[in-house]
Amino acid sequence: MQTAIDLTQFCNANDPREFIRTPFSDDQYTYATDGHIIIRVPRISEIVVPGGTTLPQWKQMPWDHDTLTERHPLPSEIPNSRQVECKSCDGTGKVITCQDCDGDGEVEYTYDSLSGKTYDADLECPVCDGRGKMNGNGESCEDCDGHGHKFEAVAVKVESIGLYVSNHLLQRIKDLPEIMIAIKGPVTPNDLPPIRFRFDGGDGIIMPMRGPNNYA
Repeated sequence: MQTAIDLTQFCNANDPREFIRTPFSDDQYTYATDGHIIIRVPRISEIVVPGGTTLPQWKQMPWDHDTLTERHPLPSEIPNSRQVECKSCDGTGKVITCQDCDGDGEVEYTYDSLSGKTYDADLECPVCDGRGKMNGNGESCEDCDGHGHKFEAVAVKVESIGLYVSNHLLQRIKDLPEIMIAIKGPVTPNDLPPIRFRFDGGDGIIMPMRGPNNYA
């Protein structure tokens, strides 16, 4: 039996692109994506095709889930993100504008060479480390919303497919009913395949990203 899914949890309401802010449909399916994960379910009639979209990017995804011969469950344990001190406010939750760079994060530097030439450059402010803000009894820190800490993602080794995936991506899909994951194609640093997943009522894809974590 198919279970109703809240598609909005896979969208990004702050993105300027309409088809990422809200779920959307084409002739057969209804989709939801935030740019990292995309899922689709059989078309929901009241959800329409997004306006102003000229390239059907979602149709270019490898929707070949029916051809996958091996599917695997998610890891039984998915760790929470680590709480770390906010570097912008040094954990205080409050910041003031750096007076040395007037909040620009850069300072003007002049160097007189031995040849007599003068060189001018804009360099990272050494006082605020280029942030333009410093901890102090001022406004609330925007980077941590005044909490003094942030949450840092944890790379999780998914043994069944041999890849590292960010814990926050796995946590977002772990409650989908009867979810199974799979990969198809070669796995190299320069050729990471999308991770396919299927659940009761639909299927989806986790996009690959370059960096220390294969899928961040």
